[in-house]
Amino acid sequence: MCENRATIVAYRTGSEDKRAGCKYFGFKAKILSERKTNALVAVHHAGVAIGVEPPVEYAFDFTSADIDAHVDDGGMTQIGLGEGKLKEGILFIEMKKAKTLGLEARKQPPACGMDFPTRQTG
Repeated sequence: MCENRATIVAYRTGSEDKRAGCKYFGFKAKILSERKTNALVAVHHAGVAIGVEPPVEYAFDFTSADIDAHVDDGGMTQIGLGEGKLKEGILFIEMKKAKTLGLEARKQPPACGMDFPTRQTG
């Protein structure tokens, strides 16, 4: 069984949401330290078993469009700042930002659920 499935979230253009037109990719991550709206986060490479490659550490501004909003705020990100929020879980990073950090999406074998069926219309 594959636990490291790839998940992508895309927001439609044309809305006033700061995430409009952005695509986010989910990564396993852990907040190492936090200060106000910023946090130093260890982000694991997608599609790689934890411990195989060291995580990438980066300071994120949790109010920027570089990461998707927390689940409590209508987004998909599980980890958050402040008391009562998870410090380890999935962090959705905007795909262009992820690439600049060397965190590109890795292809998953079909057995990991990435072979989605197509729907025929008409």
